[in-house]
Amino acid sequence: MVVKKLISVVLDDTEYEIACTMNYLKYLEEQIKRLKNIEHLITKMNSAKKNKKILIFIRIIFLVSLRIMNLLIILIKFFKSIMMLILLKKKAVDDLFSEIKKIKKLKV
Repeated sequence: MVVKKLISVVLDDTEYEIACTMNYLKYLEEQIKRLKNIEHLITKMNSAKKNKKILIFIRIIFLVSLRIMNLLIILIKFFKSIMMLILLKKKAVDDLFSEIKKIKKLKV
């Protein structure tokens, strides 16, 4: 009886960890979309030939992110870090699902 309860607790904890990781992955993917949008606007701004258009793009970018100056400096590094983190988190979720399968196979 105690072992079954312990297995139940471990399964619940593992499922909770999976849910937290999945929520975090969703958040990171939203951040990637936002950063890609900023990157696209920066590309358009750089290809603009008139100063007026460049100023318009700068204002749009500023509205998208109030911390634009910092984002312009770390955009590429941040994007690569997020992509690596997503891969690691997805592997962690797969490992946790594997752990659940192993635990469920235990005969008690």
